[in-house]
Amino acid sequence: MGTSNLVSGEVAKRITGSDARFSIRPEKIHLAAPTQQMGAEMFAAHGKVRDVVYLGLYTRYLVELDGGGDLVVVEQNLKTTSMDVMKVRGQKVRLFWQKDHVRYVGG
Repeated sequence: MGTSNLVSGEVAKRITGSDARFSIRPEKIHLAAPTQQMGAEMFAAHGKVRDVVYLGLYTRYLVELDGGGDLVVVEQNLKTTSMDVMKVRGQKVRLFWQKDHVRYVGG
């Protein structure tokens, strides 16, 4: 079983417009500049990178969302070095992912 972000309540409502609990896998989330444009088929959230863990093949980011809550993001290090990814710590970012990657969870 892999890692997944579980989002509910007010945080879910800010992102999707509904307080229904949902999960989104960290590797499905894209980390971008705060002004990055996205399509209508995407959900988005703004936040600040609180922690960065460089793991060779990929990097794990912990992002504190504006208004509360956290999301974990995992990105492959195809064109980045450990020095590149560490510069992101403390930066404001926009997270976005395809709406069809969200899985709504009962309860």
